Formats: sequence, C-alpha cells, structure tokens
Amino acid sequence: MANNPRSGYVRAFLAYLCAATGNRRRAESEVAQALQLSPTNADARWIAALTYESLGRRDASLAVLAASTPESVASINRWPEAADLRKDPRFQQMLTTRQIK
Repeated sequence: MANNPRSGYVRAFLAYLCAATGNRRRAESEVAQALQLSPTNADARWIAALTYESLGRRDASLAVLAASTPESVASINRWPEAADLRKDPRFQQMLTTRQIK
C-alpha cells in the first residue's frame, strides 16, 4: 500500500486479510475503498466478493459478482473459500445465466 495507495487490488487483498483475522471494521472500510478505486478491475472485484463472503455479507458478495465478468463468477466457483456461496440458489442462477462465451 505504501507504493500504490490507490490500488484497488491491493486494498481488496488487505480487506480480505483483515476479514480473515477478525478486523471487521477495517475489512469493510478497505473493501469499500477498493471497489471505489478500481470499480472495473476483475481481480479487485473477485477478492472483494470473497471478502464479503468472509464477513457474512452474502448480498454484497452477490452484488459484486453481478457486476463482474462471467469469468470471475466462474472462477470464484472453484475456490474452497466460496463453498457456502456455491450452495446459494442466487449464485447458482448467476452461474447459469452468465456463462462464459
């Protein structure tokens, strides 16, 4: 972050680490900043979705993924950290309607 404080990807990754270590307040702040700084960066959005999952904010995860590329949606489906997300019917619907072309 010292080298590039405006990197949405770096902030998203920091948010995920904060969520994983129980620092909910900072995780929520960092993920919001990440999405604001890099609203179209696929990697930042992908990590943001995992961060929201880690925070138990399924609706936020789905909102991020709904505005993400089909490749990002398909990719997150393969990660163990998204196991609960995979079971959500709204995510399943997203997978089927946003297939990679």
